[in-house]
Amino acid sequence: MTNSNSKFVGVSESERALVFDNTAHRAICEFTIDHSIVINPVIRIKNWKGSPSISVSINDSKLSDIQYRSHVKDNGDLLVFINQTISGSVKIIIGT
Repeated sequence: MTNSNSKFVGVSESERALVFDNTAHRAICEFTIDHSIVINPVIRIKNWKGSPSISVSINDSKLSDIQYRSHVKDNGDLLVFINQTISGSVKIIIGT
C-alpha cells in the first residue's frame, strides 16, 4: 500500500529489495507493509530527489542511525537497508 508520493514497482530479486518509484516533487516515500514477518527489509527508491542524508520512521517512530543504512546509487536511486525484523502491518516513511 502506497500513497500519492510513491508507487510500488515490484521486487528486485538480485537486490532482494522492494522497489518504489518516487512520484512526489520532494524526497519522501511512504508505504505500508502488510506481512507477517519481514527480516531486514531492503528498499530501493527510484528517482530519489533528495540528499543521501535521510530519516526512516516505522509506525511514526524515528529509527536511530544504527538501525538502518542508506546509499544513493550512481543512477540516483536510493537504497535503504533496515536492520530490524518487522511483523504485522507497519507504516514506513523514508524522507530527508
